[in-house]
Amino acid sequence: MLHVHRSDRADGLVEALGGLLADPPADPFAPELISVPTRGMERWLTQRLSVGLGICANVEFPFPRRLTGDAVAAASGIDPETDPWLPERLVWPLLEIVDAARKETWLARHLPSERVRRFAAVRHLAHLFDRYALHRPTVLEGWQEELWRRLVERIPEPDPATRLQSACTRLRSAPEVAGLPSRFSLFGLTRLPAGQLNVLRALAEHRDAHLFLLHPSPALWERIAASGLRAAERATDPTARMARNRLLASWGQDSRELQLVLGSDVRSHEHPVEHPSGTMLARLQAAVREDRAPEPGAADRSVEVHACHGRARQVEVVRDAILHQLEEDPMLEPRDVIVMCPDIETFAPLIQATFGAGEIDEEDEPRDRLPDLRVRLADRSLRQTNPVLGVVARVLELAAQRLTASQVLDLADREPVRRRFRLDDDALARLEDWVSESGIRWGLDASHRAPFKLSTLSAGTWRAGLDRLLVGVTMNEDERRLFEGVLPLDDVESGAIDLAGRLAELVDRLDAVVDSLSGPLSVPAWAAALGAAADALTVPDEPWQRSELQRLLNDANLR
Repeated sequence: MLHVHRSDRADGLVEALGGLLADPPADPFAPELISVPTRGMERWLTQRLSVGLGICANVEFPFPRRLTGDAVAAASGIDPETDPWLPERLVWPLLEIVDAARKETWLARHLPSERVRRFAAVRHLAHLFDRYALHRPTVLEGWQEELWRRLVERIPEPDPATRLQSACTRLRSAPEVAGLPSRFSLFGLTRLPAGQLNVLRALAEHRDAHLFLLHPSPALWERIAASGLRAAERATDPTARMARNRLLASWGQDSRELQLVLGSDVRSHEHPVEHPSGTMLARLQAAVREDRAPEPGAADRSVEVHACHGRARQVEVVRDAILHQLEEDPMLEPRDVIVMCPDIETFAPLIQATFGAGEIDEEDEPRDRLPDLRVRLADRSLRQTNPVLGVVARVLELAAQRLTASQVLDLADREPVRRRFRLDDDALARLEDWVSESGIRWGLDASHRAPFKLSTLSAGTWRAGLDRLLVGVTMNEDERRLFEGVLPLDDVESGAIDLAGRLAELVDRLDAVVDSLSGPLSVPAWAAALGAAADALTVPDEPWQRSELQRLLNDANLR
């Protein structure tokens, strides 16, 4: 049976989940399965469950797509690791089809002429087909558009939309093939694609599937349930006009649509919680829960709007507001605070700089020291959480750029590159001085400037600047003269010879990496070149960082 647990507060859902987990399964060694949409949700849920249960162990937290995808793979016999319909693999046969048909009338008018732009368009198409298979599988079933038809004919394995129906049938008739426990849960979803819902319904035929949903208004849920309405196109969604509260009407769209997608063939459980009263925030929340206009009342500090003149100032104000709340409420702890951010990658360095511990002066009184607010950033991209991936991604960008002095110095300042060439803050500051004094501007050498019609001009390149630096290393102050047309740099003492050699090695390796990435390559050659670039320029802080890069390269290498 598919059970839907709903509450207007996450506290109620966590308490309900904790009550479910308190009843142990028949097999004491069987892991609990809780699917979550983000890793941030996993961390928060682990902390809250450990508070209620005492410990949160032997619990697996797969993403919803991984949970349903593995079930379909087990039922269809198609290994997800080698599935040719994954978008990262689908792009290659799709590109071959497009290249072969690029002059045909039905395709030529939609296709960019440049191969680079054509690859980007084909990659976008591959992801669109994948999203259709997930959200609108019925659209792809029997679809006869020319490009889709040729793609289906080219790949021997059935497409995801076709295999979904047969996989769900087998999951109902032979539930053991999924390898899932007798119960599993999904927590905190805001939307549920049609493909995943079909798989969940099939799995729930012989298991207890528990879906924990945060719904803002029990009153609106009951009204929609009593109406008997079914899911429809967003433009004609009849529930869009059912909400009476204006905030609920605009912000409750995902909740309304998810209820319509689930339909009435579920067992619904409501988990009410106690709510505070007497504040403006409490009045607004009560109006949303009861789906009515808010009652008038006095304003207070429970809802505040801070107008800030920039992103850095926003983060500073957030920090000060949190400190005020912690000071005023002794029961409040830092782990009780969640800060929502619409663009985590942009704000991440500002958050780390602002929330980090300030310098402690031993002469300062304890009350004058800045408190250390420990923060954890969730749901960051791979290139941010894995610095080796970040370096490889940056090198890929630099391969098509001018390699200015600031670009190369910025690459040298990345932590994995620092470790490879043993560069500390003092060394980087010295490199900046050398680069400025030697006149390095852009380009590795004169030939690297050829695309810019400057192949005869070597002045200002990295090679010319390094020649000045290295000649300066070999000559003393009394011998400062032109040598083979090179003017020695006169700011290199004997103690800096090793650093000069490391800079020369960095530029030489970067030159080799850029050359290896400059021409057309096959997919295996690209994977090998990127792996070699990582080994040449970086030393990872942890072994998993290089292993993760290799896993991604291996995935791209499978066609």
